[in-house]
Amino acid sequence: LVGAIVDLKCYIIPDEVSIYAVPVGIVGAVAMEYLGYEGWLALGWRQSVVGALVVALFLAFVSLVFRALRRREGLGWGDVKLMMMIGAFLGLMPGAWFVLIVGSIGGSVFGICHMLIKRRRMALPFGPALALAAIVYIYYGDILIRRYLPALEAWLPLS
Repeated sequence: LVGAIVDLKCYIIPDEVSIYAVPVGIVGAVAMEYLGYEGWLALGWRQSVVGALVVALFLAFVSLVFRALRRREGLGWGDVKLMMMIGAFLGLMPGAWFVLIVGSIGGSVFGICHMLIKRRRMALPFGPALALAAIVYIYYGDILIRRYLPALEAWLPLS
């Protein structure tokens, strides 16, 4: 949440609130596995590591392709590191993908509304949309996925 506020004001997500928290997420997953925690947000250390790496590599690829095609930055490395942290805490499936999809949709809707109202283009930070989507997932993800996406439950296994 701190990173999202800083991103909103300064267009940067400090490493102190993103990449440095990745080991905390992995250690937390190890502890949950060791202690036998079985809540719906429980994940093993493998899921934590895979979530962090896959989502970070995916967004890094998207960032590099955008930069190569448009000759400007479209997705900052702070966003990549923030999603890496989210992947470490929530795992890849369904956590990080839910956050990425919902954050992208929410950020796009906000950006389009902003352009229509202000009648101009401007850079918008992605971190706040990702942080809000992560909060939605933590509090309501289980309910939303089970209620509105039952066909995807086989792809997004929930404990």
